Amino acid sequence: DVWDTEHYSYILTWCNIISNSDSRYWNVWLIKYRGRVIGICGLYSLNKRTKELWGGWGGFVPEHRNKGFGNKMLRFREKQAKKLKCEVLKTYVGYGNRALRFFQKNGFNLLCNVKRFLKKHPNLKKDFGDGDDWILFKKI
Repeated sequence: DVWDTEHYSYILTWCNIISNSDSRYWNVWLIKYRGRVIGICGLYSLNKRTKELWGGWGGFVPEHRNKGFGNKMLRFREKQAKKLKCEVLKTYVGYGNRALRFFQKNGFNLLCNVKRFLKKHPNLKKDFGDGDDWILFKKI
């Protein structure tokens, strides 16, 4: 799968198996509750700057969804981004995904769909996301 191999080097970097050769920011956190891993969240950059970071790898095991952990995860990401002097936090969600409402309720605004974003940023890989997925942003 292209998606899996695309992130393989990032996972190896995160695990300190290889060094971060391109100096892009990449960090992933496991979310624990009562000593058990219940979710994951991350932040990454598309370039070497951290003024704009992307939220990635966000989710929870099914039995811990809709219990307020998503809001806490989002606040944690924002806190980490602010430490890096990030100005804009971006993410993308699947077309028709209910996460769209979650992000909008938490101050994110629609930027455009992936297809339009890739036209403006042709240097990004075409498998960045489904063309109909939504890109959202929040100034922090």
